[in-house]
Amino acid sequence: MLLQQRLKQIRSEKSITVEQLALLIGIPGRTIASYERGEHVPSASYLALLNEHLQVNLNYLLSGKGSLFLSNNEALRYEQLIRDEYNLSERDIQLVKAMIDFLRNKEA
Repeated sequence: MLLQQRLKQIRSEKSITVEQLALLIGIPGRTIASYERGEHVPSASYLALLNEHLQVNLNYLLSGKGSLFLSNNEALRYEQLIRDEYNLSERDIQLVKAMIDFLRNKEA
């Protein structure tokens, strides 16, 4: 399955439209649609927003490995670890979580 297919799968699993996702994460629906059609490669910030708002497993998105969504325990564990150790903005926290997830799972 290609990245654009996995992106569309997220909405399907959550039963939301492009417009609903656009409102939730604050980017234009046409941008989301272009990612799902494979016309553009999603930015790291878009992937971080998916992780933040929908608990998407970025390793699955990028490689197809693992489960589509993080469990609540995994998501909370990442957030607590980062909050306890660093004084980062909410946006930076989401980017760090995305990178940790990607790096942890790329060796698996």
